[in-house]
Amino acid sequence: MLAGPRTSGLWLQLKNVLGDSVPGTTLDVGVQNGQGPNAAELNDNKDIVARLRFVLVDSPPDKDTEANTLYLGYLNGKLTDPKTTVTTDKAAIGGGISYLLGPVWLRGEYLIGDQSGRDFAGWYGQLAYELPGTPGTLFARYERLDEDRNTSNTDFKSVTVGYQHQLHAKTRVILAHEFRDPDAGYSKFSKTDGGLTTLRVQVKY
Repeated sequence: MLAGPRTSGLWLQLKNVLGDSVPGTTLDVGVQNGQGPNAAELNDNKDIVARLRFVLVDSPPDKDTEANTLYLGYLNGKLTDPKTTVTTDKAAIGGGISYLLGPVWLRGEYLIGDQSGRDFAGWYGQLAYELPGTPGTLFARYERLDEDRNTSNTDFKSVTVGYQHQLHAKTRVILAHEFRDPDAGYSKFSKTDGGLTTLRVQVKY
């Protein structure tokens, strides 16, 4: 939840950390670069990240969807602005749930914290439906971010609808359209005002 794709770092996973009283519980702890996915490191500090995941059913969770799990996450580190080179503290705590009901997959997350001197909060909810007898899945997602909870008119909201086609076990194609609705005071208003259609191919190695 708290670490984006292609974020460099070192992770350790501890399995069944609560023993037989809460079987299947895992704790992931890590140290990683603090600038975010695909961004060069601009300071010597590293983020400390942890996630505690509980299994909600008897069977192991699916590796792709992490279905039927509840998780809590924590992050603490520093962030350097590439334009001003000013370094500030950042911290976040959050949680989420992923649950599978036959062909229907429900997922949601909530996150609250501080970054670049601003208190933020955000959440999303996603509903997916696997079309019976086909390799296709329909999905819809709503997300909302309050970039600065101490200032009005800084929200970003969006609704995404799409279709995912599983070509085979390691390759899938995703076609999606995002209806974006940023407030005028949102820092990335000019880049996010208006809809966005994407076509992606994801390959697992």
